[in-house]
Amino acid sequence: MAIEPIGGIARNFLRSVHLSEGPFQFQPDEMELVMTCMAAGYLKRSRPIGPRVSITEDGIAYLDKLARCE
Repeated sequence: MAIEPIGGIARNFLRSVHLSEGPFQFQPDEMELVMTCMAAGYLKRSRPIGPRVSITEDGIAYLDKLARCE
């Protein structure tokens, strides 16, 4: 898996989703972060409709790789 950098704020948001241990309900003002993470393949919608996302396997692998480097 190639790492797709997403920036510090989006990375922190991705960590929050990961720590939620289930579908994460995001707020309207977080939509840009959701879209950034989705474009990188790190998040997916939990349902076709509604503000819920889940972390993907690539998203987990991305956070794991960063944790080993930091």
